[in-house]
This record gives sequence, structure tokens and C-alpha cells, in this order.
Amino acid sequence: MSPQVYSLIFGGIGIGLLVVGMIPARLAGRVPDVSLLRWSIIIPLVSSVLLLAGFLAGAPIWYTIPVLFVTIVPLSVMGTASFSLALSRQGKSAGSTSALIGFAQMILGGLMMPVVGIAGDHTAVPMGIIMLTGYLLANIVFRNLTPPPPCRYNGRAGALRLRVVSTVRARRARLYGEVFL
Repeated sequence: MSPQVYSLIFGGIGIGLLVVGMIPARLAGRVPDVSLLRWSIIIPLVSSVLLLAGFLAGAPIWYTIPVLFVTIVPLSVMGTASFSLALSRQGKSAGSTSALIGFAQMILGGLMMPVVGIAGDHTAVPMGIIMLTGYLLANIVFRNLTPPPPCRYNGRAGALRLRVVSTVRARRARLYGEVFL
């Protein structure tokens, strides 16, 4: 690949980051940050699986570039939504929290840099593994640290789900001696 083609690909992904990064601003107040974060983690998780599969199979460039685009571009939404959620609960310590998040990002990026090139410059498999691992860990953390969406009554299915959730909570309360409200 020539330097000109590389720079066009790099610029295209940068424009994608810029355009997709405007989505949270347009949807602010109408779509919860948790929903934006959920989808900005799920989409690149799926595409990073496809990207790693392409790297392992030796996929051509016409396959790799669009999949790489879909894997990287949701980072702008993910960053905005996750920062918003993290800082919304901090109050007076929001500045310190922001600094800590930025510091952690830079340290993790610096630690992963040599790992990406561990197999040499002829393969992108380590990069694919790191991307998949990162998105997988993000998905696990998101699922374990965010509360489930509120249960809304939507007819018979909603009533059934509400009854099941109430039964599970009651059993857990009896089992662990929790206060059941």
C-alpha cells in the first residue's frame, strides 16, 4: 500500500470519527447515554470479531478497510457517552475524575503499543486480538456495572417480565436477607 492510499484511509476514518462523534450531541436529551454507550460497545465488538477473522484468513484490503472503519468509528460515541456517564456522578471531583480517565487511557495506550507490534510489521493479528479483547472487556464491564433498563408495562409480556423480576428479587431477599421493596 502506498503512503498516499494509507493517508486516504487514515483521513477517511478520521472524517468518520468526526461525523459519528456528532451523534451524541444531536441525540442529547432524547436518547439516554447508557443506550448510546451500549450500542457503541456492541457494534465494534461484532466488527472486531470480523476484523480478526479477516486478519487470520488473510482477507483482501476491500474487506479490511470497511470492517476497520466500523470497528474504529464508534469510539467517538463511546468516549462521549462514557465520559458523560462517569462525570455526571462526580460533582465537585469531576475535574479529578476526568484527569484520571485521561491518564488511564494514555497509560493503557502506551502499554499496548509494543504488544501490537510483537509479531512484527507483516501481520495485524496482534492488533485484532487486542481490539477484540478490549471491546470484550468493555462489554463485560458495561454489563456488570450499569443497571438494567427499567421494566415498562407493555401488555402481557411486560406483566410476565415484571412478575418474574419480582419473584427473583423476592427469592434473593429471602436467600440473602436483603430488604425487599
